[in-house]
Amino acid sequence: MKTNILNYINKLQAYKTAIKNLHWSSKHMNEHKLLDDIADSVANNQDEIAEMCQGLYGKIKLNELKPKRYNITNSKKLLADMLRDTKSFYSSIKGRELTGVRSVVESFMGELNKFVYLMDMCIKEDIKTSLKPSLNESNNSYEDILLRETIKEAIKNTLQESSYDMNGNFNDEQHNDDLKYRLKEEVHNFNESLNDTLISLNNIAQMATDDKIKNRTRVIINALLNAGREMRTVNQLINADRWDTEI
Repeated sequence: MKTNILNYINKLQAYKTAIKNLHWSSKHMNEHKLLDDIADSVANNQDEIAEMCQGLYGKIKLNELKPKRYNITNSKKLLADMLRDTKSFYSSIKGRELTGVRSVVESFMGELNKFVYLMDMCIKEDIKTSLKPSLNESNNSYEDILLRETIKEAIKNTLQESSYDMNGNFNDEQHNDDLKYRLKEEVHNFNESLNDTLISLNNIAQMATDDKIKNRTRVIINALLNAGREMRTVNQLINADRWDTEI
């Protein structure tokens, strides 16, 4: 099995676990039900992609299915992360033999976009529901300060941000741990996509019959190679948790 395909299947495996975690811990029925639909969609598409690719490249071996680490924050961010990873995977699958797989992934991206829209509707409805009791208790007083505080609290509870502890206090350590993990993910995604971009640019340079286009493409390639070298250094420091080291 090709590395990019296996990596994506393992990412979906992690997302399936995260979705179930959010489903069982959800405080709102709208979100609870929608997460069930999302779980079904992810499972079905993961299965179809895996089986199609096994037909092309051979079976996934025992113990190759290893879910990637995913740190859950809230449903909306999970969908955004999954859509980002799916777009990145889509750009990495090339070749005539993968036309069918690309079609499945395109359809899956459409489903994810639909779920992003529906989740946004759920959140808005839940915020409205959370606001009503608070506004009624204040005798319909719409003073700016009270309204801002009520909205902020409702949004915080609805999104279930991991940056807050059980008492609603901001957890600085958890907040920064989440950001460190996101930073590692972004660097990893950059490194994965850079190689594909360099291959495409090299093909352009080879096909170009105009020297100006060829030379300009080479300049871009060299700039990206330099950026790639710097990013590898950054990646090594990040993975070693050396945050105070100057680059």
